[in-house]
Order: sequence, then C-alpha cells, then structure tokens
Amino acid sequence: MKKALRKQIKQDELVSGYASAGAWLHTHADQAKTVAIGAVVLALALGGLLYFRGERVQESQRAFDEAHALFSGTVGKPEDGGVAASKEEKFNKALAAFQGVAERYGSLTAGRRARYYSALCALELGEKQKAETILRDLAGRAQAGAIGTELAELSLARLEAAPGTFDQAIARYSKLADEKSTGYPRDYVLMSLAAAYEQAGRLAEAAATFRRIVEELPASPFANDARTRAEYLKLAIAK
Repeated sequence: MKKALRKQIKQDELVSGYASAGAWLHTHADQAKTVAIGAVVLALALGGLLYFRGERVQESQRAFDEAHALFSGTVGKPEDGGVAASKEEKFNKALAAFQGVAERYGSLTAGRRARYYSALCALELGEKQKAETILRDLAGRAQAGAIGTELAELSLARLEAAPGTFDQAIARYSKLADEKSTGYPRDYVLMSLAAAYEQAGRLAEAAATFRRIVEELPASPFANDARTRAEYLKLAIAK
C-alpha cells in the first residue's frame, strides 16, 4: 500500500511539474522567449570560444614547428637545403622565431616550449647570462608537469654544474630527484646528481647516488654504468 502511494505521489508530482511549467510558459511567453534566445546565444558564444582556442592552439604549434625547423636545420646554401649561411645566423634566426612564438602564445604549451628553446639558442650563441635569465624565469612559473618548465629546471642544473657552483647544481638535482608525479627522467636526474657530487669531490655521496639508481631503478639504461661507477668510487674512497 505504502509503495503504491509513494508511486502515485511521484506521478502526481511529475504531472504537476509539467502542468506548472506549461502554465508558466503560457503566461510568460515573452520572458520564456528571451530566456531561450539567451541560452542559444550563450551556447553559440561558448562554441565559438572553444573553436577559437582550438584554432589558436593549432596556429601556435605551426609557428613553433617553423621555428624548430630553423633550430634543427643544417647550415649551408638554400639550394643544398641549408637554413642559414652560418651557425650564428642559424641560431639568431631561430632565436627570433622562438621569441615571436613565446610573445604571441605565452599561455600555451607551444609558448612555454618556445621560451625554453630561446634559452638553448642563446647558449649556442654564447650568451650564457641571457639563457640563464630565460631558464630561471621559466622554471619559476610553477607550471607543474609542463615540459618547458621541467626542461628549464634540468638545464639550469646543468649550467650550475660548473666549478664554484656545484652546490647549487646539487641542490637543484636533489630537489628534482625527490619530486613525485613529474615528467622528469628520474634516472637521468640521479646520474646527473651523482656526477655533480663526484665533480665537487664528494665521492661518498656520489657513490651512494649511483647505488640508488641500481637499487631503485634496476631497469634503467643507466643501471650498468651506475653500478660500475659506484664500484670504482668505492675503491677510490678506500685508498
């Protein structure tokens, strides 16, 4: 009985709802028309926005690809497939192209990657300070998981792995090695960290880091080299 009553109440509520809606539409025809038109306009605007964004993403990728073609192209005469007459000209042209992509599409993936490649071009041109400025700006943008940001972190660590700045490189590599859920190749980071320890003369820590690769990432292509290096350092420390 109760079950049948509940079913009837639900049916009555449904009918009542339709009836109420019909009555409202009848007495508020103009208002209903306005609401309907507004919904259509909103849907069209949203669709247009999504279409525009999709077009912009494709456009940014095309621009990035054109810049990258200069970056990876060969030096030589145009008839021989060359993109520039000299290495300097090649990387200057690529730098200008990547900077253009970064300026126009800074919020998109292509824009972030273009900033990273701008730094690589600057390095190729011997402008280390300019490259470091670009990389530090990119790394500081807190774009977790973004390829440009992650590569910037690694490149900064490589730049810092020089006499007098080993501690900075070690600190950065250590941070990257301990981060979770990122696109960093962890075995590569650990190998770089171990090398930085070794260059800094901190052999025990270098050996321990090489062993981490063997123990934590045994399937890594670096595992055999890491094992060999750890054994070598063990003997060097014992002398």
